[in-house]
Amino acid sequence: MGEWLTTAMAAKQSKYLPSNTTYVRTKKAMTVGIKEKVGSKYKLVKVRKNTLLKISATSARENGNSDQTTALFTYGAIHYARAQKIKYANSLTTQATLLSKANFKAVKLKAPMRTLIFRPGTGFKADEKNFDAIPTSGFYLTLAKDVHLVDSQQATDTQNYKPTRSVKVTEVTVIGNTTIVDYKKPLKGLPNKKIAKNHYRLTIKQLKTTGKLNLDMSDGTYNAMASWTNYQINNKPYYNGEIEYSDD
Repeated sequence: MGEWLTTAMAAKQSKYLPSNTTYVRTKKAMTVGIKEKVGSKYKLVKVRKNTLLKISATSARENGNSDQTTALFTYGAIHYARAQKIKYANSLTTQATLLSKANFKAVKLKAPMRTLIFRPGTGFKADEKNFDAIPTSGFYLTLAKDVHLVDSQQATDTQNYKPTRSVKVTEVTVIGNTTIVDYKKPLKGLPNKKIAKNHYRLTIKQLKTTGKLNLDMSDGTYNAMASWTNYQINNKPYYNGEIEYSDD
């Protein structure tokens, strides 16, 4: 039997994380363009080592033997009161930070659905004229009710909804397509399950089924489509989705 000698081109090694990275942790204390209001002025924050950051935008370009990636960072969905004091960089051309492996480590969230907005029911319902969806309350580990919740799929970096009620989460466990959220006090508006004294739980299960709803705009120039994924939360129907608007 003869022997085969094979060769392969070495893959291009990059000093930077790929542009599809979503979350990172800092490897050292550093500034990343985030500012916090102190008194009447915003001051640049030096985030601590091991800080979790969400990437809101990236840009990659050829730089020698590697793709140089720059990014804009946020804290992601944070408590409403804190979010009011934060200002993020908004320009990839002038305010972005190099997404280098020396400074950042890519991470996957333990509970990736933590920013998803859940609404009770089996899907969006059209109003009487089929012009829009009926507004509903929703929650993403804090219960919120806001006019903009009706067409949003998740809490974003720039829109942290003011909560009507909230409770501190004590533990989050993820097993496959199920996320278990534990907390100490029942929260009005949620299907709380009492486990023990000062121990309540939400078991959020993704059903892997989806739905769609077509909507018409009153002036005839736009139409909209609502889409969603179905969930069960403590065995009650909930869904997560969004409404997309487009020119007719």
